[in-house]
Parts: sequence; C-alpha cells; structure tokens
Amino acid sequence: MKVKRIEHVGIVVRDVEASRKLWEGCFGIRLGDVEENATLNHICLEVENIDEALAELKVKGIPLLDAVPRIGHAGCRIAFLDPSATENCLIELAELPAGGAHHA
Repeated sequence: MKVKRIEHVGIVVRDVEASRKLWEGCFGIRLGDVEENATLNHICLEVENIDEALAELKVKGIPLLDAVPRIGHAGCRIAFLDPSATENCLIELAELPAGGAHHA
C-alpha cells in the first residue's frame, strides 16, 4: 500500500471560533471544512488505490470498519479502519477522484 500523504486531520472541538483563533491566529494553519460531528477525531491518509490498500490491510489482519469504499468528502472514495487495531486512533483512507483537488 502506498500512502501518498496525510490528506487531513479531523479534530473535535468545543468552540470552532476559539479553535480558529488558535490554529489560524497562533500557528498560521488555515482551518478547512467545518462539520458537525461530536465523535470523529481522526487522521486521513491519501492512498493511490483504496481497493488494493483495503485488501492488503485485510491480509495483514487489520479489521476494517468499511470493507467496501464509499463516497466521502470532495468525492473521495473513503474507508475507515477499526481503531481497535490502531491503538485507538481512527484512521481514514481516501482515494481522491481522478484530477480531484485536495485539502490545502
């Protein structure tokens, strides 16, 4: 499986505007899309081929929350790994659509 880069990191916060001041004002990191979701702290890894990545992880014994990719943010094909196998870190895999843009 080839991981191309960290595609995005999702962080649950209490106050979006306070977070914006911290991340943008203090660190100069622009916040991307804001979604309402109280339980999804995660890291998203961009992969070249999500079907091959899921097959490889299955062979390696990594349980999957999504055995079949589904359409997610920005038209990406996404799947989540079971955090019980990743030290309780929720990991999302994403295959960007052909010619698709990614998060800045």
